Amino acid sequence: MAHCQACGKALDEGAQFCASCGARTASAPVQPVSAPQQQTTSGGCGKILAIIVIIVLLILAAIGGVMYWGYMKAKQKMEQVKTEITNQQRGIPNLPKGAELRQEDPCPAGDRASLGFDKATIPMRPGLTLAKIWTTKQGDFETLTQVQNIDDQQIRVTASRGKGDPNSSEANVDHQGARNICIADLHDGTFYVTSWGAKAAETIRGATMFQLSQAEFQALKSKSEIPFTYYDQSVRRGDGSYLLERKFAGEVKRLEPGDVPFSVIVNDNRVDLPTIHAVGDLSGEKVEMHVMDDANDPVVLHFEQPGRRFQIKILKISYPEEKKIEKQLEETGKVQVYGIYFDFNSANIRQESEPVLKEIAEAMNAHPDWKLSVNGHTDDVGGNAYNLKLSERRAAAVKQVLVARYQIAGDRLDTSGFGAGAPIETNETPEGRARNRRVELIKR
Repeated sequence: MAHCQACGKALDEGAQFCASCGARTASAPVQPVSAPQQQTTSGGCGKILAIIVIIVLLILAAIGGVMYWGYMKAKQKMEQVKTEITNQQRGIPNLPKGAELRQEDPCPAGDRASLGFDKATIPMRPGLTLAKIWTTKQGDFETLTQVQNIDDQQIRVTASRGKGDPNSSEANVDHQGARNICIADLHDGTFYVTSWGAKAAETIRGATMFQLSQAEFQALKSKSEIPFTYYDQSVRRGDGSYLLERKFAGEVKRLEPGDVPFSVIVNDNRVDLPTIHAVGDLSGEKVEMHVMDDANDPVVLHFEQPGRRFQIKILKISYPEEKKIEKQLEETGKVQVYGIYFDFNSANIRQESEPVLKEIAEAMNAHPDWKLSVNGHTDDVGGNAYNLKLSERRAAAVKQVLVARYQIAGDRLDTSGFGAGAPIETNETPEGRARNRRVELIKR
């Protein structure tokens, strides 16, 4: 209890004056909650202020980031403009993004003998023809690549797509091209270019076209993983230079420790060739390939980038064998011929058929008593009636060439067409359809 400081009497609770002497008490009662209320209010304001400061700083940081990005883009554009002006002054063209400018130099002399062309599973020789199916976003189409000449500097090959392809915007144009594959690059080439055409470069130093270089093959076989670069196309510029465009670079590695069989029609027979199966990542695109396990000719039988819906697959391989057709006709009386090629849905014989047509003519000249039936066969794409007539027209076209170009007497040849009525494989796969499209010769 409180007491008056003047008279010492007890004070009533909460009294401001003493009831005995009337003196004022020492002080008014203290409000115990006032201090805590002030502290709480002060702390809340501080937190709100801190949040506001943080928000402002974040906004300023965002504005600063946008301004810096704009500055860098402007700087990049300025540098690009400066580069373009400098290139124009120096006579250097401004290149598409990722493109490389190169000079189309001729092939140097190379060590042809050490490549072992004649020892290869698929001998590299004039007349070697690769029938490929290309799969693109525009659809599937077949091309032919044929070796025309080999010397100590290069392998000269031609390539064509043929006429009548429904996937082509120029269906009546026979798309053709040529490439010179340098002997030196078959030893130690470092990248892969499959493209060809009227506007493409013919000689691309450092590149192979349908096989790996020996250096790449040996590295893949021994190390199982190698750097790999693929260019989707080349474009001639008309001044002796060309552009390599759409580069895909990365690594590929062998998937299985042993060989993987890959089915191909080789000189009229279906065979399983031993291949190295490799997969990898090229500039973010998955890649898969089957490379023939043959150091003398490591042909890439299959190359695919599924993410781009792009694939090149060899279905048929033919190469000249001395008197092969003649020997088979002598032994069995008939032979299936796959080296005669026609335009799509047409009886027009393509120029790549010349080696086989010549071989047939030579066999008939060597045996003047022979008479042959020329029978045409197709796959089942299209109606039965249409395929029957198409096969008849194709057989007749073969006879016409043998008579007109090689002077074989017409009465020694008769023709028939069987359409898709006598398949020797399934028509459900590209490989099966390729084997069903054939010309059959039967000795009468």
